[in-house]
Amino acid sequence: MTQRSLRPIRSTRLARFASISGRPAAIAAVALLSCAQPATRVEGSAWLASVRVEAQGGQFRDLPCTVQATPIEWGGAVYLAGEFTGRDGAGEWQTNYYGISGAPVVSTGGDLLGACSKTFGAAAQRVFGITPRAELDRLLERGRLLGMAPAWPSDVTEPAGVLEAGASVIVLDVWGDVVLGTTGHVTLVRDGAFLSLGHPINPSELGPCLYAAFRAPVLAIHPDGDHRAALTRLGEAFGAITYTGAAGCYGVRRWPIPSVELRCRLVSRSGRSLLERRCFVAADPRRWRASLGRAAPMLFWNCAPDVREGGEVEMSSPTTSHAFRVEPGSAHDDVRTQAHRNLHEFMRTLEEDVRRVEITIRLDREQA
Repeated sequence: MTQRSLRPIRSTRLARFASISGRPAAIAAVALLSCAQPATRVEGSAWLASVRVEAQGGQFRDLPCTVQATPIEWGGAVYLAGEFTGRDGAGEWQTNYYGISGAPVVSTGGDLLGACSKTFGAAAQRVFGITPRAELDRLLERGRLLGMAPAWPSDVTEPAGVLEAGASVIVLDVWGDVVLGTTGHVTLVRDGAFLSLGHPINPSELGPCLYAAFRAPVLAIHPDGDHRAALTRLGEAFGAITYTGAAGCYGVRRWPIPSVELRCRLVSRSGRSLLERRCFVAADPRRWRASLGRAAPMLFWNCAPDVREGGEVEMSSPTTSHAFRVEPGSAHDDVRTQAHRNLHEFMRTLEEDVRRVEITIRLDREQA
């Protein structure tokens, strides 16, 4: 990361930065704040603005902040430095909220300036990166042109309900009885599409992708040192992320999305069902096997904490199967190594178009 001074800078310094970086985004970002948006100027190159976030009970709050037009390069994208100053229900604060990624930064005139992005914790001031509006507009265009277009299920529809900018969301790779993903906010909603997070989900996977997007209703806001942490729950699904770029994530309001179901069953010696758990993995052709490989051990141990007492484990899909046995009295580490090795070997044999995988754990004894 190349970090510039966070002090307000004059037009000559802006021009010099633009000429050095050679990035149109740097020029566009500065022009965005200094000319195009009716924000209230504070001092030098600082503007008053606000960050819109979802609060407890589905209400929305506008948190005041100061935006400084100081471009910062991070991972090939140009951000601006910003600093929170104000109060909320949790008390005084002057720093970032956990999970605030993607929250829209709005000028005093009500226009979108950009989206909250990365936090720069090593800076002399507490700052957060703002992905400029120009970068968001480009992300919206690229998402429409290059976003993944999977074979949607026949019953796919646009979910009911209103999706607003600032809504708290969770973007998931795995959902169900195992949940793997990240939280953030919706930046903008337009013509059945939306932007969120303000940064890529995984910087190494830029481009077309497939993730599930769920609402994340806020239950409470808790102080956590200098930070504020939102306690949320997993809400209803409202769409799919189909493209991720340096400026954030592009999604469409469609549900259900193509997925792979993983089901794990614990049964007694006679076949009586004792416990069942399941989860779903987004059917992204680039990474669904890896995602399934991460979720499978979690689901397995959720169902079979006492498999060390002995039992058979069978893994199957419509076209392939694999089994192994756990001997009674096996050490925990030995069972874990054996289970993980066999699970991952089985995952490598799965077909590209598989949509359901089952794991059955049959205990040697009758009751768990």
